[in-house]
Amino acid sequence: MCLILLLADIYCVEIQAQWIKQSPVPTASEITGVWFIDPDTGWILGYDGTVMRTDDGGNTWIDQSLTTADNISSGFFHNSIVGWISFSSDNLEDNGRIYRTSDGGMNWILQFSDSNCAIRDLSFINDEEGWALAFYRQTDPVAASRNFFLGTTDGGDNWNCLDTINLSSFTNIDMINGNLGYISVAWIPNLMKTTDGGQSCQSSGH
Repeated sequence: MCLILLLADIYCVEIQAQWIKQSPVPTASEITGVWFIDPDTGWILGYDGTVMRTDDGGNTWIDQSLTTADNISSGFFHNSIVGWISFSSDNLEDNGRIYRTSDGGMNWILQFSDSNCAIRDLSFINDEEGWALAFYRQTDPVAASRNFFLGTTDGGDNWNCLDTINLSSFTNIDMINGNLGYISVAWIPNLMKTTDGGQSCQSSGH
């Protein structure tokens, strides 16, 4: 029994030693997402349009934030140059928006804006094909319970509405290729998948 406890203590110490607090703290804003493309290059995303980039594994950070009081809900970076961020808000006065950068985050170009929806998550398989998980923000309780997919085949210049699902608790999307992808749900069924690029969706395993 003592040996088991000793091994458990050693194991816990080894796990804790793997995490190092980043200092100085890169931002005072609440962080909603983190994305790294290699051990050195990555971004953190957060409230009030916060975007911070590091090229040295988090030792120093470059401020690439957007001028807005809205909160970034998701981000996806294809490489050190091309990436997207989305905005989500329950405030009906704030549009759901998607921005793209083609210079590593130095500049952000608005590609999508809609007052009827908010964007929860993004997923791309290359620099052209991508999906956005969105939900309606209308006061109508029926419309407000619907999630839907947006798809792009030109890097986000144009977005098309795909399947609409009568669930309001979708949280994340991860596309494996142009057809297969998964979305997580806060309630049962807690995992759903698409096999036709988001044209339709079904419970995973069925």
